[in-house]
Amino acid sequence: LLSKASKYSDDAKVHRYVETVAKAFTLKLSPYSLEVLRRWPEVDYIEEEHMAYGTQSGQIPWHLGRIDQRSRNLDYFYQPIATGAGVDVYIVDSGINYNHEEFENRAIYAGYDAVDAYMGLVGSDRMQGLDCEGHGTFVASLCGGKTFGSAKGVNLLSLRALDCTGSAP
Repeated sequence: LLSKASKYSDDAKVHRYVETVAKAFTLKLSPYSLEVLRRWPEVDYIEEEHMAYGTQSGQIPWHLGRIDQRSRNLDYFYQPIATGAGVDVYIVDSGINYNHEEFENRAIYAGYDAVDAYMGLVGSDRMQGLDCEGHGTFVASLCGGKTFGSAKGVNLLSLRALDCTGSAP
């Protein structure tokens, strides 16, 4: 589907591709190409890409709006029933920036860093779960950040599995 759809893109390229939760991608399309893709039986849903801004008292980011409702039409409101305080969430990614203000001292080293172990790093050369790429910190903020985290009170434990280029051996 991706290669077939990319032929209809105005600039002949896929801008984003996601396959973790659902298969999705973004393309720059003309109105004609959009209508062609809408008619394909293998396409479930098309929506315009947009940025969502706001706080939880008004419109909120997509990930929070999606958590508490099943309908495809998001209302962009999130009403959590708990903060997750006392729950440990292991972030298996590129690490976490422990000093980021979003985490309010709730982000810590889980005790194992797969990249350190693979590379044989010892002593002060070890990263100890510290993020040097940024993606893990982003994921941790979606999970437990004070502003847009889904569970603002969880403890975030870094289990670094990706190196500073976002890759794993």
